[in-house]
Amino acid sequence: VCAQHNPNGQIVVTSLADPYLVLIRDPVVQTELRLNDQQRQVIRALTDELDGPIWTLRNQSGEKATQLFQKLTATAESRMEQVLTAAQRKRLAQIRVSVYGLKALLRDDVAEKLDLSDQQRTQIRQVLEAAAKPTAESPQPAQDGQSPVKPARSQPPANTPQAQIAAILSRQQLDKVRDVLGPPVDASKVGYVKFKAPELDAKDGWLNSPPLTMSQLRGKVVALHFWTFG
Repeated sequence: VCAQHNPNGQIVVTSLADPYLVLIRDPVVQTELRLNDQQRQVIRALTDELDGPIWTLRNQSGEKATQLFQKLTATAESRMEQVLTAAQRKRLAQIRVSVYGLKALLRDDVAEKLDLSDQQRTQIRQVLEAAAKPTAESPQPAQDGQSPVKPARSQPPANTPQAQIAAILSRQQLDKVRDVLGPPVDASKVGYVKFKAPELDAKDGWLNSPPLTMSQLRGKVVALHFWTFG
């Protein structure tokens, strides 16, 4: 979970397996949740606490990093239960799903909420796989962050992934989409977040100075020289 590959400093939340740890600190999401100052402070303390372990994931294998990331996410969810109101938790859950775009319908939790049958899930997967491979007949692939299905009465243009999926779902399921997604969120504006820098950990001791902490260095220009052999 790092923005180093994004020159503009934005984490592409639609590319994450689970964006929860990004969303809870995102200014756009926090505004959408209408958090008060106390809630923002508590969440900031929580994310600062979790950021240390998040940074260490960079040094773990893919499988272990995934397991630890899921554990940190579960910890955050549990703590957020005590911070957010029921209405705020529901809205956060909606945003968490909606940023996935069309592929949200492939999530087990969403399929359960919409009562999708195995056949419907297979059909939706086929539509999305076909949309991801543009051809002369369908030059526009499904975009991440695109609303899965617009539950409004006006139908989307024919032959688009949204129209094809809408045809797969029943009227009752289309009605449930509104509750699962809530008001639309522009995923392109989400992801401009910050993570607390880890402390400088000199396991073999410090040279030319006593141990330094981030609080001591705050507001100062610091040059880090990484010196290693091999």
